[in-house]
Amino acid sequence: MSETIDLTQFFQAHPSPMVWVTNGKIKKYNNAFVAHFKPVSKWMNKSIEDFLEQKSGERITIVKEESIYRCRLMTRKGMPVRFFIRAIDISDESRIFSFQPDWEHLKHFHQVTTNEHNLRLLASNLPMTDVLLISANNVVELSEGAALRAFGTNRKKLENRSLSEILPSSKLHELEMWINQARQREAVDFRRELNGRYYNISIISIKTMALVSEDTPPVMMLTRDITESLEAQKIGLEQAKRSLSEKMARIVAHEVRNPLMNIQLALDQLVESVDMNEDVEFNSEIINRNIERIRVLVEQLMQPSRSSELKLEYIPLIQVLEESKKLAQDRMELKGIAFETQFSNTDLILPIDFEKLTTALLNILINASEAIEHDHGKIRFTSWTRSNQVIIAISDNGSGMGQSEAEQIFEPFHSNKNKGMGLGLTATSIIVKAHSGSIQVKSAPEKGTTFYIHLPIVA
Repeated sequence: MSETIDLTQFFQAHPSPMVWVTNGKIKKYNNAFVAHFKPVSKWMNKSIEDFLEQKSGERITIVKEESIYRCRLMTRKGMPVRFFIRAIDISDESRIFSFQPDWEHLKHFHQVTTNEHNLRLLASNLPMTDVLLISANNVVELSEGAALRAFGTNRKKLENRSLSEILPSSKLHELEMWINQARQREAVDFRRELNGRYYNISIISIKTMALVSEDTPPVMMLTRDITESLEAQKIGLEQAKRSLSEKMARIVAHEVRNPLMNIQLALDQLVESVDMNEDVEFNSEIINRNIERIRVLVEQLMQPSRSSELKLEYIPLIQVLEESKKLAQDRMELKGIAFETQFSNTDLILPIDFEKLTTALLNILINASEAIEHDHGKIRFTSWTRSNQVIIAISDNGSGMGQSEAEQIFEPFHSNKNKGMGLGLTATSIIVKAHSGSIQVKSAPEKGTTFYIHLPIVA
């Protein structure tokens, strides 16, 4: 048989992939070969053995005496398909290699191609979800979904690459562990934090999508961004807790109002019936000031529609600081606590609800005094400015608390005291946030506690 135009036309028109090899080098390929194995231009003038090794992962030796070979080759879709390869001698120097797919595998190949199309269509419509199809040898065969953008990557960076090429060794070992568990148990779910966002990850064994009858099936990995969902849940929980705390506060205020009036009447009668001296006058003034303070708080709590509203006025911050100091001074003197203050921003004017911000600071000062159970107590009440913020700090040398307790300190009804409902610091947090501020606490057991309040400086 000689190289004629008819043979060339037959070669190009044949439905099976074919390559024309002369002196062991690929010289021509037909359209079917391009469809299965593109890009193919790099194989021109390369040996047929190099091509087979690249596509199959194993070295296949081509000898003149053999005309039938069988191996599994990776197609352009990234899918391994088994081929029967027939070598046809054209001349002493030239041979045509015809690649005949195993029809059962080819049928499965088309099925998986259809599945791939449907899977990509499904994944592209899942909000903030990335879908990966990972083969038996841990190669990413398919990647699709909106989450790819969140990860700062795309399909070209993932598909047809092994996990070992994509991930650092520390993360690779963890993911391989989860994949192996999924193959044994059919599915696993876990949650991970990445770059400040949270993801739910599900890995599912897909035995029906295996291209060959292997014991190791591919897996599908679904990665869903749940950051906004968690934030919404957190906000909803905070709102529910806030609503409950306000309701409880109104109940407490209602129960306090009548006994408070009795205390005021009893104090007035007591003052009239005893001989006044310096000690009686000093203590009666303390009681009167605190009765009035409680009366104002009760009135605020009894008005549910206004309890969380701010009455903002542009006033000097120092007025709030000095008022909080004055209201806390009596308690400090009675408990023998050294009370130090240092306010560095005396001329700073901010939009403030005087009553509510004073209450917030007083709650912290009271909490600080109650944390001190020894006779050398010390509380520092300071403020300073930094950049576009004013920082208010209240520190004590009391009993302190552990990290888990500090994380719950602003939760409604959380209290480590035998008396009290755990609403004071919750109210403080709500008031500070209503002023567009933030509050943090730093503490350690037996080393005291410091509260930091950050308020924005509004021009």
